[in-house]
Amino acid sequence: ELGDFEPRRHAPGYVSEFRLLAHQTPELEARAHEIHRTFTGISPAQAELSYLDKVKWLDMYGVDLHPVLGEDSVEYFLGLAPSGLLLLRGKHTVANYYWPRVSKLYYKGRYFMLRVADKNH
Repeated sequence: ELGDFEPRRHAPGYVSEFRLLAHQTPELEARAHEIHRTFTGISPAQAELSYLDKVKWLDMYGVDLHPVLGEDSVEYFLGLAPSGLLLLRGKHTVANYYWPRVSKLYYKGRYFMLRVADKNH
């Protein structure tokens, strides 16, 4: 979005206009500024490929999280991912259901049911 670093365009404090993290600090912004200064001469396509090459290894990259309430009335997050479904409680993965093992998905209104085949069947 910012392109090559240009001192005239990127005055001190420009990084604070972007929310990089939920708990962003001035130290993080200063570090992001220093890193951005090193990026010149990279095409937008090269920058995007470099970005994707790094984030594809992050555990939660590409996971779409939705808050759900379990049968036990406990709050969870249901994560939709290219590999399958994740069930998280807080930041911890409780279950991981790969698409080939999902035999049935059912939902009506606010009710959602998932049937998963046993590993042996």
